[in-house]
Amino acid sequence: MGNINWHQIRNMQDLRLEKARLRYEVLMAENSLNDSLHSIERLFTVFALIRRASAGFKLAYSMISKASRFMGRLFSRSDKKQTRQEPDVVRF
Repeated sequence: MGNINWHQIRNMQDLRLEKARLRYEVLMAENSLNDSLHSIERLFTVFALIRRASAGFKLAYSMISKASRFMGRLFSRSDKKQTRQEPDVVRF
């Protein structure tokens, strides 16, 4: 809300205009507050919480899956290297 210059209010018309301006500012502040509260309310609906939880589970599953594939590749390579390093059997 803006500052009021009381020296500019000289008659009843100026007072009515200032009063209307203040009411308008109060209504704008209330609308802004209501919009904020409605957006907070939308954040905590049951469906929004389920959606966020499922997205979190999907992310965790993909990370675990990638880690297991990486570990599988890592150990399969070490197994291949071990089989390659085994001495060849000499056959007659």
